[in-house]
Amino acid sequence: MMQSDNPSSLEHAPASNQPAFLALLMRELLRNISNGFDVENHDEERERFGPKKPRSLKNRLLRAGVSTISRGKLAVIPTEEIENQAAKLFRLYDVIQKISFLHNLLADAYSKNLLVSLLSFRILGWRKIKLPTNNSSYWKNKALADSIAKNQVSCESKTTNLKLSHFDLNQIGWPITLNYNANGILKTFLLKQYEYNQRDPAITAAIGDAVIDAGGCWGDTALYFSKMVGPSGHVHTFEFLPSNLNILNSNLKLNPQLASRISVVPKALFNISGKKLVFQENGPGTKLSEDLVETGANTANTTSIDDYVQENNITRIGFIKMDIEGAELSALQGAINTIKRDRPRLAIALYHDLNDFVTIPQFLSSLNLGYSFYLDHFTIHDEETILFAEPDTAQKAP
Repeated sequence: MMQSDNPSSLEHAPASNQPAFLALLMRELLRNISNGFDVENHDEERERFGPKKPRSLKNRLLRAGVSTISRGKLAVIPTEEIENQAAKLFRLYDVIQKISFLHNLLADAYSKNLLVSLLSFRILGWRKIKLPTNNSSYWKNKALADSIAKNQVSCESKTTNLKLSHFDLNQIGWPITLNYNANGILKTFLLKQYEYNQRDPAITAAIGDAVIDAGGCWGDTALYFSKMVGPSGHVHTFEFLPSNLNILNSNLKLNPQLASRISVVPKALFNISGKKLVFQENGPGTKLSEDLVETGANTANTTSIDDYVQENNITRIGFIKMDIEGAELSALQGAINTIKRDRPRLAIALYHDLNDFVTIPQFLSSLNLGYSFYLDHFTIHDEETILFAEPDTAQKAP
């Protein structure tokens, strides 16, 4: 089980009602409001999360709301930054109150504490909040991922600045070679983003599972799950963007033994099949829209998981992973019959929209299928939060 070097002060927080949850959140905000983190809390490969150059001590103190007063003492004073953070808190207050539902739903203290930290990060930002994922293990694994990147390759995404490198993952215990980037290798293969390892047994794909891999992107997760399920399992990976599919298919060709267990479905997952959705190509961050289709617009055809499972006579789905840029709730709605029939283990991305912290747990809980829910996070910023769900083996599907 992964252990944090930065244990939360909320470790023993009880499962509680909305007022108690809000009190925990406010305590965390107040405890961290005077922080002034710099490069030690910054992922250099994600420039939009802050500058790479460290600030002077004076500027760090000013940004933290600290000012020198008489006799050399320091005092916290109101600043424009703190006022902006307070305004943000008020704007988010309605949805934060609703997130108390998820806090009460989560099955362990790790998940509950993490949720409070994540919300604090979204309110105060990386200057004030250091997530529990920012520990020595994270940076060791990041350095390892960077170190095994070989020569750059030409199959790069057309619409992003991400350059791909060649990786031989045998040296880190995975019989896989692929063209990818170090951040993707870090999250998928070293941090194991779609496994919940804070409990024993872990929540993950198992030998023999049929897996829905929603959001195939460049093929890393399809290959990851193919190795996890073994020769008796199968991975159904969904990816609609042509440029992503080109890279995905080239990576599968590099791994023919694992690729034989993978079916690539070039469609977008949605709550209904046969609908055309529009998109603006943005590599791994491409999002779908239901806006009216305009002449010349990029379009993707949809399928639902329920229809796909029925059309392909899949007897049981064992694991569903979804990371599809905000379309997760719709895709889950299109999988309701499959989820009720099979009660698969789930790994669902929540981070694309704060409302997903409310709507997705509410939807899954409303099915009354005996799931236990857990939360984990796999970066030092606000992306890559995953909701895990494990069915109670003593309860049978209705």
